[in-house]
Order: sequence, then C-alpha cells, then structure tokens
Amino acid sequence: PYFSNKNDPCVIISYVIPGSVYPVTQHPASENTLRGKPITPGYQSHYVSTNTNGYPVDKFTQGESIVYDELVIAHENQIVPAFILRVSVTSQLQSAYQREVEETYHINI
Repeated sequence: PYFSNKNDPCVIISYVIPGSVYPVTQHPASENTLRGKPITPGYQSHYVSTNTNGYPVDKFTQGESIVYDELVIAHENQIVPAFILRVSVTSQLQSAYQREVEETYHINI
C-alpha cells in the first residue's frame, strides 16, 4: 500500500456532502476539459467515473472491469471527518506486498 513507508500511517474516513453534483464526461485532453477549472456554476461538486488511466468511462456501456469514482468538492466545509484509522502492517501483509514495513498490527477507532 502507498502508506506502508510512512512512520505512523493512517486513513481518515469522512462524511462528504456533495450538494448538487455535475457529472463529468469530458476527456481531460478535450477542448472543453474541466481539468484545472473551478466547479461548474450552479453546482457544488464534480463527479466522474474513471478507468485505471484516469479517463472518464461510462460504467454501464464501456464494460470496464476496474472503475474508480472521483468526487471534487468546492469547499472544505463539505467534508466532516468521522474516524481516523491508524494502520500498522502485519508480516503477512508485508510478505504479500514484498516491502519492508512495521511488524505490528493495531487499529484504533
């Protein structure tokens, strides 16, 4: 995992209030791209489903096996942190990822 080389890795679990969501379908290299632009007027967030390359996909017609959901929000007050998960990796997980990481396992909620 990307956090295995951190001294005290953790994951923040938050509630998100997206408000009115604008569905992004434009390719990032297209003429009308939203890349680097502010949230579309009249909306409070942008939502896009992407493939592993980061390009928008239509989950229902493209048949992508791996699809990621991305949500871009306008203001930090749309996020409410709820939990902090502190992560330590076991030797079993370490061997699965073949990396040198901490040998203890704790989850504090």
